[in-house]
Parts: sequence; structure tokens; C-alpha cells
Amino acid sequence: MLATIINFFNPQALALGGRLATADAFVAGVRQALFTLCLPMSTDALEIGVSRAGALAGARGVAWELLERMLDPARIDEELRTAAA
Repeated sequence: MLATIINFFNPQALALGGRLATADAFVAGVRQALFTLCLPMSTDALEIGVSRAGALAGARGVAWELLERMLDPARIDEELRTAAA
């Protein structure tokens, strides 16, 4: 599935995350599979690396999304209008 995504979108970089990304054998396996299954033009400039966010990447993403929604100016304006009424 990842090879199909790489072939279709042709990204410049791929960041692997989570616990498996800490295993060198897993990263090497993903790299080998992608270079085998993808079109050469899709992998010429492709950089494959490990996310610096580590195992907490999912929790950080959820926290960021929550903050974005809580501090959304439209939501705050609506709350202020409701409280004033």
C-alpha cells in the first residue's frame, strides 16, 4: 500500500514513526520494499527517515488538534456570544 502511495503522490520525503520505526531492521525492510516496488522516478529523490516525534507522535497530534479546536477564533466568538445572551 505504501508503494502505491509513493508512486501516486511522488513525495520528496517519507517519515516513519511509532515503535517499529525504532527498529533498524524494520526501517531497512521498508526501504528495500519501497525501492523494489516503486517506480524509479518516484524513489530517485525520496528520502526515507525516522520521525523525531518518536512513540508519542500520535498523542502529540491529538493534543495539537485539541488545542487548535479549543482556541479557534470562531468557536471562542460563539462561546462569548452565548455567554453574553
